Amino acid sequence: MTCFKTTVAALAVAGILATSGLIYAGTPEEFDKCDKNKDGKLTFEEFKACYPDKTKAKEAFDWYDRNKDGVITKDEYTAGM
Repeated sequence: MTCFKTTVAALAVAGILATSGLIYAGTPEEFDKCDKNKDGKLTFEEFKACYPDKTKAKEAFDWYDRNKDGVITKDEYTAGM
């Protein structure tokens, strides 16, 4: 039951973020443009520099960083919802 509650909560947050225009599935080309050092990962600084709403960048970064390792991979970025 705990797993179910966690899943429902995660889906609710994703829905709120998506409907607010904060989150969308990014394109590989957008990812490449933001990946300034071309290491295949976006740090928070790289992500924030490309994210249109600087006040919501941390919230969006945390959403994209599915495995919570502190960086966003191209797969995470393009997965969207």
